[in-house]
Amino acid sequence: MIADRSEIANQKHPRMDLLVSFDDGRLANIEMQVVYDPEEFFYRMFYYEIRLASRQVLKEKEPYSNFHPVYQIVITDFIISSEYEKLVEQFEQRNWKGQALKYAGQLMQLIFVQLPKVPLMNVKDMSLLEKWSFFLKYFEDEGKQSIIKEVIKQEEGIAMADRIIKYMSQEWIDQLNEEFEQLSINDSIRMENARIKRAKEKGREEGQKDLIKLLSQTMTAEEISKATQKPLEEIQNILK
Repeated sequence: MIADRSEIANQKHPRMDLLVSFDDGRLANIEMQVVYDPEEFFYRMFYYEIRLASRQVLKEKEPYSNFHPVYQIVITDFIISSEYEKLVEQFEQRNWKGQALKYAGQLMQLIFVQLPKVPLMNVKDMSLLEKWSFFLKYFEDEGKQSIIKEVIKQEEGIAMADRIIKYMSQEWIDQLNEEFEQLSINDSIRMENARIKRAKEKGREEGQKDLIKLLSQTMTAEEISKATQKPLEEIQNILK
């Protein structure tokens, strides 16, 4: 089956923040998220992961084992759930017993880095990941600058990131801030539209229930089911 152009054009095409391709063929998408919509967030990240995996196309007669792992890495400035207590939460394909899928369990991994979970500790006790997380979370925090300076002093990679940030032109910074603000506005609008849509659907559902109850005064459940084209069981549950 081949999708026509109109079908492809109507698909969601996620804009990936940072797409990384490793020398061995592995792919990673790194996302920065500051707005949390609990009803959409996990679905959206999983959708991004699927689209990331679909970038790999195996050639005819090429073994499926040539499929390389993909990593959806999401750095959040919020806690995604009270269930997840660690700075880094990593998910892969497992069964109900918690056993990883043989051979393929780690082919698609969803990894969350929750910046609010970064511990406040002595820099010498921080892991490299904790140092990067601390830098990302607090590099503009005036009260944390002594720790930030120590982190920069110890890690050349973080020092390079700090130099890049400091040497970016003000025009570039202003442009990034404008884009970031627009993204935040778009996310807020999308979330509000989703809430309005859910409210309308709930109102429509309640209106349908009221109509069915009104019809029940003169019609049987079977007749209402036929008239509304709704399953008889659903009608009966509403009339209970």
